[in-house]
Amino acid sequence: MRGAIDSDHATVTSDALEETYQYMDEARVRAEQAQGTRARKFANGVDDLYDTAQAGTGVIQNVALSAKAVYEMDAMKTVRDSIKTFVESLPAVLKALDEVAAIHPFLQVAVGAFRVVVELDKKRRDNEKKITLIFAEMKDMMEVLVQLRSIKDEDAPGFDGMTIKARLQGLVERSAEDVKECANTCDAYSKERLLAKVFKSSSWDDKFKAFLSLFADRRRAFTFALEMHIGKAVDASNRKLDTVDAKLDVVLTIFSALITPDQQEIEGIIQSKGGMQAVLRDDAALAGLLAYRPPPSGSEATLQIASLQQILHLRKDKSEISTVREQLYETTETAVRKNMDTFERKFTMQQRRMAEEMEGIVRNESDRVINTVLMGPHTRIKEHIIREVWMEMRWRGHVKAREFILALRDFYMDQIEHGNVDSDDKWALQWLNVNYITAISEAFDDDASGFLTIGEVNAFARLRPQGWSMLHWLAYWAKGWRMTCTHYIRQINVLIDKMHILLPYIRKENRTNAIWYNATAFQVIAAVTSSFDTAEEPFDDELWQRYRGYVESEEKRLDESLQTVRYYIDATDTLSLITGPGRIERFLLPVLYLLLRRDYEVLRLCHRKVILHHREIHRCAESIGIGVLDAMIARVGALDAVFKQRNLDPEKQFKAFSYGMYYYTYKPEKLWSLQRRIEPGNTDFAAIDAKYDEDEVEDVETLPDPDLILSLLSPREGFVTTGGDASTERDLNEAEGVLKSILGRWYGFFGRDDSWPVFPMDTFFLHASGPMAFEAKSRTAPGRSFTIAGQLATRADGVVECMLQWKFLNTAHARFLKGVLSADGLSISGTWAETQVALTSSPDEFHLTRSSPDVLTVRPSPQDLRENRIDALWRFALSATRLQVRRRAASWTYIVDLLRRCRLYLQAYRWRSGWQMDTDFLYMDTLAVERNLVPYTKTFTFDEACFCYILLEMRRREFTSMIYTYFCDFCARKHDIAEPRYTCMTCALQSDTTVDFCDTPRCRDASCALPKAVHRGPAHDMLKVRAFLIWERELPRLFRRAKAVLARTAEMFSAQSASRGEGEGEGEGGTMPLPLCSFCPAELRLPFFVCLDCAENDTDIYICAGCDDRRGGVSAGRHRPQHTLVRCLPLQMRGASGGSERVEERLRELETKVASYSERMERMERLLEGMAATLAQLVPQPTPGPVIP
Repeated sequence: MRGAIDSDHATVTSDALEETYQYMDEARVRAEQAQGTRARKFANGVDDLYDTAQAGTGVIQNVALSAKAVYEMDAMKTVRDSIKTFVESLPAVLKALDEVAAIHPFLQVAVGAFRVVVELDKKRRDNEKKITLIFAEMKDMMEVLVQLRSIKDEDAPGFDGMTIKARLQGLVERSAEDVKECANTCDAYSKERLLAKVFKSSSWDDKFKAFLSLFADRRRAFTFALEMHIGKAVDASNRKLDTVDAKLDVVLTIFSALITPDQQEIEGIIQSKGGMQAVLRDDAALAGLLAYRPPPSGSEATLQIASLQQILHLRKDKSEISTVREQLYETTETAVRKNMDTFERKFTMQQRRMAEEMEGIVRNESDRVINTVLMGPHTRIKEHIIREVWMEMRWRGHVKAREFILALRDFYMDQIEHGNVDSDDKWALQWLNVNYITAISEAFDDDASGFLTIGEVNAFARLRPQGWSMLHWLAYWAKGWRMTCTHYIRQINVLIDKMHILLPYIRKENRTNAIWYNATAFQVIAAVTSSFDTAEEPFDDELWQRYRGYVESEEKRLDESLQTVRYYIDATDTLSLITGPGRIERFLLPVLYLLLRRDYEVLRLCHRKVILHHREIHRCAESIGIGVLDAMIARVGALDAVFKQRNLDPEKQFKAFSYGMYYYTYKPEKLWSLQRRIEPGNTDFAAIDAKYDEDEVEDVETLPDPDLILSLLSPREGFVTTGGDASTERDLNEAEGVLKSILGRWYGFFGRDDSWPVFPMDTFFLHASGPMAFEAKSRTAPGRSFTIAGQLATRADGVVECMLQWKFLNTAHARFLKGVLSADGLSISGTWAETQVALTSSPDEFHLTRSSPDVLTVRPSPQDLRENRIDALWRFALSATRLQVRRRAASWTYIVDLLRRCRLYLQAYRWRSGWQMDTDFLYMDTLAVERNLVPYTKTFTFDEACFCYILLEMRRREFTSMIYTYFCDFCARKHDIAEPRYTCMTCALQSDTTVDFCDTPRCRDASCALPKAVHRGPAHDMLKVRAFLIWERELPRLFRRAKAVLARTAEMFSAQSASRGEGEGEGEGGTMPLPLCSFCPAELRLPFFVCLDCAENDTDIYICAGCDDRRGGVSAGRHRPQHTLVRCLPLQMRGASGGSERVEERLRELETKVASYSERMERMERLLEGMAATLAQLVPQPTPGPVIP
């Protein structure tokens, strides 16, 4: 059909109609889900698009009919059917492939890889049509191998004397690698942000199309090999091959159009903002796209738990935009390569899981032989006790869960009467009663439908531990599982307290990331631990010992799986691989405990010993805040839909389901209400009695090995030095002439305008890449990776020209160089620019040399050489000689001078960047550097510059450790608050959230209107905070303690005032003395501060305002500057606060009444005006008389 359309208009119109049909279907669905979205614009634009396609000449109309025929032809129908039936057709294909692999073991490598990647793909939740199409093509390739069933002997020679094994083995092994590589690519794509999928859609499509073509080629190669072995063409295979090839042509044509509605939405937003490059340059536009969230579909639970995800999203530091921009520039090849390690671990884990399942099937079949007496549904039940109950009750394919549990209980009661219960199991009968029916039924009923199916019963029985009877297994779910969860919640609370206590003592370079981790992880974990209805403690020791062995074995199994993925759960499919089959609530608390236990060891390492890579802690937080949380959200959404389908109240059901485990995940606002949590009886997040113990934290015997527990390099190792100078085989054997002379280590500087240099020294090692071509990979001193590709050309006069292109990875920045190789081959000089077009007229110069980097630091700039070459060279010779002598001697003056230059460079850099949180210093070397940095930049070799940037990174981390992403609620620019900050207790209780102010009189003493409160700084109770607090955890405790401190202080001052009044005229002896400041001997004067951390033992530490402000916090006894303080005000000011608020409330009521009266008066005026107009029409006007002169 396509061959009959030999016009460019055919393709255009075909694509237009294809998109039109697609948009029509999708726009209709989207319009019902979310009014006002861009999908409606697509729907409104469909008519215009269709009219455009038909508004052309008669030729175009004919082409449109042909294109429609293409869309509706059999091949296109096959594509649509492939997407719809892919999952349904897989079991038969996999079964046939297993049979063939049993006959021909050499096929097992490809069949096994295909089965593993299919199982991994099943665990994904995004249902991408593109990935489904790729797997359908992969299935078509593997399906060809099913024809090998007719060949029974793999060593039998074929028509040409070659065995089928010799003919196919190499091809099969390559296909297995292709299958793994494709699955890794799909996995990397599925992890991309929605924004990244849109930005890099064409690049991803190219990779996917390459795999489609590759699998088609492999399929043809398999078919051809079969035909060569048999000695004749296989007609059925050829007919199917023609059909599949026709389908592939259509797939490649429409592949790029298979995008989701959310991707269409994002793409429209990008185009409305000027395109991709415009968005990348605009931080505000990029932030807006990051804030985009697809409209929820289905359950309302997604809306109700969105606030928890919003909190976690806001917890990320402001460098996220820089991180996202880097990800958007990251090539698909880099994304696939970075994902390979994680995918390999998942692949290995899935292989192991499948092997265990196969062993379980064999064991069950051998241990539990079914002797069928009466045929029926019960014959499919593997467990003989349940099968007997099912047969006796004459149930069919399903039964109500409650009815099943009661029948099972009656069965065991009958067995007791007849003495058929093992004496070792009689202890478990007490837990098989009506009080535990719900707990047992939930263990069977995975989908919470209220009905049990044969599949669910078999799944429950299959998970029974070896050596346990069914009665023992039932007793565990009746009583033991709740005890297990309580055990893990207790362990989790201990770990959280240890982490929180450790935070102030962690190295400043690691503290910001550690704080962010604690805040993120706490949000998720608290939603589970606070809502679970724990068992009474202490446990019955005898009962706990019966379950403990199984609990510990499961913990060991989960820990081994987590070790396989290096404790990084990047997605829900990884979590399902770790836990295995079953409800997520079965494993949720053990997994959280194991993750926290490992993360605590990481925090111990960064306490003093190690400076962590920032992504190390982020990966820890992502495992909980993404991998685990997404699984919880998916489970809550599924349960919410089931409860509504059963006409049940979801909120009531979540309070009871799994002992309320998901209630606060479903209703997070119930958990985070500050008003509720400051109530005296509230025990949420009650702290364990744990203290900071430096000996325990730094115990050498228990401190883990960093190489074993950490996944990423430390920041110091991330900065590359001049290593890796090894020549390649091509360098040694293929490079000749002038190309060979330039291979090796180079150093260089770049200038701009009259500044030399503008960047720190660069270095790279050139390798041959062709006859007159070379390449290199390296990093800048700040740590940015780049690649170099260059060509050499010899002019007619014998001068060798060099053209180089520097490409910085994951960014759009580049450098284009055009220079001349010196006669001795030791230097290249010329001009450079950031675009190819600008290079022709660029005045900016560069100089690369193979000489010592020390010499390069004192080399004159090109401008100095032009102005006075002799003088510049003379000074250069003297400086180089003196520098080399000092360096070789390693003189103390040289070291002191180096440290001085480093310190001055850091000070200049700090002044330049302002240490802003959103300043990513790794990108600063792409910008023009101010003159105050130039004198120091030139003096450093590459290694010295790396040392400077290591120090710079450490200093930056130290500075940002004082900023905890709190914002002043009064400052117009809402800037970050460095320590200390003031938190208003009065406003926080009114608005149910924190209200924070800067430590300046202008902000903290301001009176301003807030969204849900009116702040009056001089009169409100306020906390002074210097340490980071996870406010969801700490503020309720601090508020309760602050109220008690303020009450004691008010009572003390009231007694002092009364004492002063009674003792008037009797001398000073009758007056109660006021306490003294704990730091200075002065008597306290209001306002002053009281330490809340030291007040834990009802011993108040008083600090006058002068001492605390002047010294940035004081140490007195056990009091430390990081402790939280409460401000004590004069009683009349605190009283005035409440009075003024009541007056304002009455004034607002009065204003409302006045406005109502004004509106009524206006209506009366309009009514009177209308009546006057009516009277004017009814009453005749008097006729004017004659005018009298």
